[in-house]
Amino acid sequence: MRRSNEQKVFVAKGLNVSCSVIDSLAYILLEDKKEVFNFDEVGTFIWRQIDGVSQVEAIVSKCQLEFDGDFEQISECVTDFLVMLNEESLITFSEAVFEGGLCDGE
Repeated sequence: MRRSNEQKVFVAKGLNVSCSVIDSLAYILLEDKKEVFNFDEVGTFIWRQIDGVSQVEAIVSKCQLEFDGDFEQISECVTDFLVMLNEESLITFSEAVFEGGLCDGE
């Protein structure tokens, strides 16, 4: 996910993704591959921010308010996590806001 400082990057959950939150932890099913992913507290928090209209930058900012760490550390961790989700086809990135229809995952 490389971008210039001016480019806005939006993130949305994938179409073939189902999610349940149990005891404040997210369990994600990638339906077409029949794979299950489970997230810790931080991963679950990030997952809940992914709505198709939020930009990566906004998700990083929310994480900075929620968790301890310096800006660079949190930004790098969130970005790495989002890239991993994208590589696993759990989310997708766009330069434009996603128009309805993408799974809200919950």
